[in-house]
Amino acid sequence: MPNKNADPRDVYEALAPDPDALTPEEVAAELEGAEDEAAELRALIGERAQALARDLRKHGVAAPPVLKDLADTLADTTTLPRDESLARTRAAARIADIERRKPVPRGYELLEAARKGRGELSTKDRALLDEEADELRKELDAEHDEEK
Repeated sequence: MPNKNADPRDVYEALAPDPDALTPEEVAAELEGAEDEAAELRALIGERAQALARDLRKHGVAAPPVLKDLADTLADTTTLPRDESLARTRAAARIADIERRKPVPRGYELLEAARKGRGELSTKDRALLDEEADELRKELDAEHDEEK
């Protein structure tokens, strides 16, 4: 019989590979199809929340609103929840996340990419890319100096 009190971290570690030990190819293979699995998991949790709410109501206990909202919250993110308040909250959270500036770690590596079609970049385009990269480095380094 499974241990009902097992630490979820222990279960995760037993089932999932150590990400630090994986090669980039293995990571890509692990992530392949993850979006589909996440959607299935969200749907399963939503269904279980609804079933729990039905069982509670069947036994004369008022189901907490969170059980009703859980299915909507975990639903396919491309559709709006039926509850206008929940839809507005979700939209506000997404906008806030987009606007939130994410900190860049001190040991950052600036990767450059440019697309110009076939062939190498022109000298002018290379100079422009280098100038933009230098400005970004200065901005990030200034932020790190302010944190000290």
